[in-house]
Amino acid sequence: LSPAVQAGVRAGNINFSDGGSYDLSTVSEQRQQEVLAEFEKRKKARSIVVPTDDTQIKTRLREFGEPICLFGEGPADRRERLRVIIAELGGEALKREKEEKYDEEEQQEVWYHEGPDELRYARLWITEYSLPRARERLKAARIER
Repeated sequence: LSPAVQAGVRAGNINFSDGGSYDLSTVSEQRQQEVLAEFEKRKKARSIVVPTDDTQIKTRLREFGEPICLFGEGPADRRERLRVIIAELGGEALKREKEEKYDEEEQQEVWYHEGPDELRYARLWITEYSLPRARERLKAARIER
């Protein structure tokens, strides 16, 4: 070895191995698998549909036991955090979301109740007043064509 290399070895700047070898292919394969898993996770997170209403987002974060607001976090950041949480939890969170959506649809019933007689008479008068006028207006519009 040259004197410069020997000086570098003595200074600790140059290290020689003891003849052992390192299999870099397994290290790079593991790293590649980690990177691919991270990309898949991000892809999955992007495809998850989360609500846009901030109050619904806060409600969902509460359901997962997460803080509803972090310091300096805006609504868009909160929405992205919810998306990541759902992606990490996986299928169970999506199943729960579908069940809740189904329950909400069941709860939204159309119901009516009878109003007072004055309301019924007012609606009848409005109908009898406006329908003949609308009929004449439409007839005139057809003639103009």
